[in-house]
Amino acid sequence: MPNITPINEEVLWRNFKCGDEQAFAQIYHTYFQALYTYASKFSPDKDLVKDCIHDLFIDLWDKRQNLKELLSIKYYLFRAIRNTMLDALRDRKKIVFEYGQDLERSFEFVFSHEAELIDQQFMHEQKQRIVEALNELTPRQKEAVFLRFFHEFSYEDIAAVMMLGVDSAYNLISKALRVMRLHLVQSRSPMPMHVVLSLLATVLLQAELLAS
Repeated sequence: MPNITPINEEVLWRNFKCGDEQAFAQIYHTYFQALYTYASKFSPDKDLVKDCIHDLFIDLWDKRQNLKELLSIKYYLFRAIRNTMLDALRDRKKIVFEYGQDLERSFEFVFSHEAELIDQQFMHEQKQRIVEALNELTPRQKEAVFLRFFHEFSYEDIAAVMMLGVDSAYNLISKALRVMRLHLVQSRSPMPMHVVLSLLATVLLQAELLAS
């Protein structure tokens, strides 16, 4: 995804708010794929995901003059699409959840078995352990890990997107990493934390590519 400097983001957002259609189109094309991949973690319904993204951008355009100034367009859009997806799932009742109607339990990763087969055997086994460890996490932990280690969101941005306190976001990720480390130890596959994080980034990339 193209990078936009903080200064350019502020200018781009200001131009969009003033009705600049080219600025609006640039925001859409810059962030569509990242929003699609993130929103797809809440539902496998591709049409629903696309509809929600389109609805979000229509709503942004209609309400552009009343929007606040931003430092990060990406953070704002991630929070917005998260809320849009959860509202759509409530309204359309697309998913039946195991523990009542907590829609935030739907966040899931999808991994490509074919992509793993091309790796060397050792790396394949190591990455498989990471996938198994990820599957030990709650959906909220998965979402926080995804935002932190793939999209490189700050704890402050994660807290805002997921509507948590900053300390809660930090604790959520810290606990997720402890759960993963414990699973790796119990499966007799202990790894140094820097190795875990490196493999985690690779595994999340595979999940992102598969969803794109």
